[in-house]
Amino acid sequence: MTDAVRKTRNYWLLLVQGVCIDASRHIASPRLVLPYIYLALGGPVFFAGLMLPVMQVARLTTPVVALPFIHATAGRKWFVVAALLVKAGVLAAIGLAADSLTATLIVAIFFLAALSAGMVQGINSVAYNDLVGRVFHRDIRQAMLYRKSALAGVVALALAAALGLNGVGSQSVSNDILFLLQAAALTLCGSLILIFVHEPVQRSVRPARDTKSCGPARGFFRTRHADFIATTRHSWFRRLLVAGGLLLSVELAMPFYAIHAATQYERHVGNISLFVVATSLAVIVGGSFWPRVSRNHEHVAMTGAAILAAAAAGLSIAIELVEALRHPAIHAIVFFCIAMAAQGVATARTLFVVARASNEERASFLAVGNLIVGAVSVAMASLFGYVAHIHGAIWPVFMIGGLNLLAALYCTRLHDEVSEESL
Repeated sequence: MTDAVRKTRNYWLLLVQGVCIDASRHIASPRLVLPYIYLALGGPVFFAGLMLPVMQVARLTTPVVALPFIHATAGRKWFVVAALLVKAGVLAAIGLAADSLTATLIVAIFFLAALSAGMVQGINSVAYNDLVGRVFHRDIRQAMLYRKSALAGVVALALAAALGLNGVGSQSVSNDILFLLQAAALTLCGSLILIFVHEPVQRSVRPARDTKSCGPARGFFRTRHADFIATTRHSWFRRLLVAGGLLLSVELAMPFYAIHAATQYERHVGNISLFVVATSLAVIVGGSFWPRVSRNHEHVAMTGAAILAAAAAGLSIAIELVEALRHPAIHAIVFFCIAMAAQGVATARTLFVVARASNEERASFLAVGNLIVGAVSVAMASLFGYVAHIHGAIWPVFMIGGLNLLAALYCTRLHDEVSEESL
């Protein structure tokens, strides 16, 4: 097989695999669908607010634990395949057993779903992004990431619309459970497709680090400390960490909009389908919009996404204050805006790192960035969840909107620059 044929084959395999995984993430979103179905099954509101911190803890710790093993192997894809198989199994278990769950089991199994979703995100943040960085050059990589997001939105939109039409007039949660079963099937397909991707054999070349005379635990933490020192000496990375902390107000917002929506309307099977359709439309639009905005200027996409998220917060507050605006179709606009904003932030931030980090250190930059931003996300999401439980679902929205505006202002400082490694 020639190199050109191999690259073309890899492109289409990773594109289809990415569409399956992204579509499954939309129709079983831990930010929208999981909290909404959890509340529909009778789960306590307090734990709905804590579901996201659980996911963030898994997203935070998984890269730290997995990074030494990733560096020690020539391949990346098998880590992603294993994580996806675990997630598919958990989603299938929820879908098949939902009708017979007790209140305690509802909390436990949905927390397990959030945990597996966070684990997959953590593995993807290091292994998958490093794999894509090795296989494709920057222009192809950027186009593929946005294209798969847009196509995944089309698939998710079609599935959500079909489920919504199938459940018109029904108030049974059984139809909503089909979202989880379809997501399990798509995740399984994505994991199997990834097996056939040809990964370039390239062992990470790490600077020599003294771990003599120390046990495995000390060696592990010494290596993580060395990664931290090596990456944070770059000024562009330090500024990105600050921006990433503020931009969490965009990425963490959707579950709290889902909680707010669940408190506004009587439960109806069509509502969740409408919201999933809105978020799917958002990634379709964003798939063509964000590449034009972020081409060689990722910080522009981050700024625009934060402004769009602030607009979503403003509309949600208006829905709370003006009774005439309380309609699921208007609330769907909130989900459209916040989904499109989150897509812009997540993709632009990843491309910002991938474009500036060297091949040898890219995995370390990604892991350290996720570790630091993830730690902040746990505290921020826990605070939002506590405020929602104590004071009401609208108060976190006020806080999120204010942080969105701060993030937009700070991201204007992320000027496009070249990593010091290439100077």
